[in-house]
Amino acid sequence: MLPWTTVKVALRALRAHKMRSLLTCLGIIIGVASVIAMLGLAAGTKDKITERMRSFGANLLSVRAGFDGGSSGVRNADRQSLKVDDAQAILAQVPFVKAVTPDLDGSVQAKFGNKNSRVEINGEAPPYFEIRNFEIEKGRAFNDTEVERADKVVVIGPKTRDDLFGEGVDPVGQTIKVNGANFTVIGITKSKDENSDDNLWAPYTTVMKQILGQDHIEQIYIQVKDGVDMAVAQAAVEDVLRRQHRIQRGQPDDFTVRNIQEAVDNLNTVAQIFTLLLAGVAGISLLVGGVNIMNIMFVTVTERTREIGVRKALGAKERDLLGQFLFEAIALSTVGGLVGVGLGVGSIYLLNYVTAKTSESGEAFGAQVNSGPIMLAVGVSVLVGLFSGFYPARRAAKLDPIEALRYE
Repeated sequence: MLPWTTVKVALRALRAHKMRSLLTCLGIIIGVASVIAMLGLAAGTKDKITERMRSFGANLLSVRAGFDGGSSGVRNADRQSLKVDDAQAILAQVPFVKAVTPDLDGSVQAKFGNKNSRVEINGEAPPYFEIRNFEIEKGRAFNDTEVERADKVVVIGPKTRDDLFGEGVDPVGQTIKVNGANFTVIGITKSKDENSDDNLWAPYTTVMKQILGQDHIEQIYIQVKDGVDMAVAQAAVEDVLRRQHRIQRGQPDDFTVRNIQEAVDNLNTVAQIFTLLLAGVAGISLLVGGVNIMNIMFVTVTERTREIGVRKALGAKERDLLGQFLFEAIALSTVGGLVGVGLGVGSIYLLNYVTAKTSESGEAFGAQVNSGPIMLAVGVSVLVGLFSGFYPARRAAKLDPIEALRYE
């Protein structure tokens, strides 16, 4: 029998049972759509996590004051172990460091005219904005001279601008009251995230002396030079701080150094596990679809036993029958795979559209349509059809024609 004749006979058989063919495809459709949607969702989640962590800054280390165990054994979190001198020592003594900024913050009442807002004020050095990936939308950041003089200048976030000034007023150059003291607005940051858009930034000397009234800082941000091993830089920073704080060998540190890259790597590992888990769940759907195809093909062979006997009696060879039933199984899985691709891709676009419309920022979730998962899902669906249809097709090809003709 010619190959094209085998294909026509197989397609005619599938069309004769349209509803059964559709229901047989359903398992593959759901499986393929699930694989594409789940992997697209996982890829978007991973990129979101990485993007959020990277927004803290590139090559970033942070130092926080540690915990102190008193004579009672109770750990006290109110530490004052970090000083401005520590930040200066790190910059001077660690050759891997590009920039350093002390950091401290507190809650203040900001007021302009008859509008006021409760916001967080951050005391920083000028390199802070580059270290933490903040961009100035209008105006400028404060400089070293203003830090040395503890000038009352402030950079504000876009939400703070909207809350205090509204529309029609240029905040740059205006004077606002911060806890009753006059501060001049010199710059506005670009929108970054909800937590930072509602902030103020001022020289750390100003915040220490005139806002919070303290002589210690809460954190140090450290930007490491490009190409430097973050673990090596972290060890060097820890050595400097142990000397600064006169910590003897064997004694616990009164500070904690955090490596942002480690956090990114850990979250990426979690995201990969999450991806494998989702792919496994979706893969089970494909397996179920394959079992369904095998079951239906067995039913088909049983129903058409007499037809198989007639065809073999008329001269059909085993390879003709094997090819026909195998093609039917592959056709079912391939059609199901293609429909599943459409549903999977469509669900990703729908998710991004809905999240963009419903989120306050107007930002889509970011689920991705990648060629890899699509090719994988289609390829697996074809293989599922091949393996699921081979045994029933072989059984049909091996039927004895005399016994098949006697079948009722």
